[in-house]
Amino acid sequence: MLPLHELQSRFFAQLSHGLASGRDGKDRVFDPALVQVVESGNLNPEERISIYANMYRARLVDVLSDDFVQVAAVLGEQRFSEVAEAYLAAYPSTHPSIQYIGSRFANFLATRAACPELPFLGDLARLEWARVEIFDAPDAEPLQLAQLQTIAPDEWAELRFQLIPACRILSSAWPIHKLWDMEPAASFENIQPASTCVRVWRTADFMTYQASMDATEQAALRSLQAGEPFAAMCVALEENLPVEEAAQEVGSLLLRWIEDGLLAQLPES
Repeated sequence: MLPLHELQSRFFAQLSHGLASGRDGKDRVFDPALVQVVESGNLNPEERISIYANMYRARLVDVLSDDFVQVAAVLGEQRFSEVAEAYLAAYPSTHPSIQYIGSRFANFLATRAACPELPFLGDLARLEWARVEIFDAPDAEPLQLAQLQTIAPDEWAELRFQLIPACRILSSAWPIHKLWDMEPAASFENIQPASTCVRVWRTADFMTYQASMDATEQAALRSLQAGEPFAAMCVALEENLPVEEAAQEVGSLLLRWIEDGLLAQLPES
């Protein structure tokens, strides 16, 4: 008889294999070591494990539908279930937690030829996965306006800011923020491409938000992410704004980011 830990490992492998078998044209291969599973009534060990495999698959499909609500709405329940099962067959769960089961779903959709009429689907899934990720991202004390007011004028040029960990920046050829907001019954087939950059973040009270950014905000945020100081952020904006307006615009953006809770508290000097 196999030790318990090995039996458990083989049992899980059989469940994962069961997800793939029967969906890629291959016959199921039953692990003979699992005959240790006790027969019950008219069910043999393989039939009993099949029940677990089906329940396991259904649970993972439910998790994906919870994580990718709008993708599921676009596809409809039946089609989403089919796509989700194909994804699980291609990328079986390998982590003890189901939290990470959807980590490759966006890439799967982006390269999948089964939805050619919905070319935006992969990017929409990326937005939804970003919302999942930031919910569990590390906490950080947000920057408060009062702290900025203590900065001496001659220190501003070299002042550097950081985004909170619970923030993601996504670029897309599609208006993904609008797609995410659309009603399930809306017609998605007529969506037109539109270059879009969206910031997604979670506040200290665990509320998740997203907002599209214009070219000016994108330039300032790229400079911030690169670790450049306030003076460099102003220079980055001078490509699109007169010199005298660049610093004022960066100041306005800082106030907006502070109000949204995007910036982490400055380290104590």
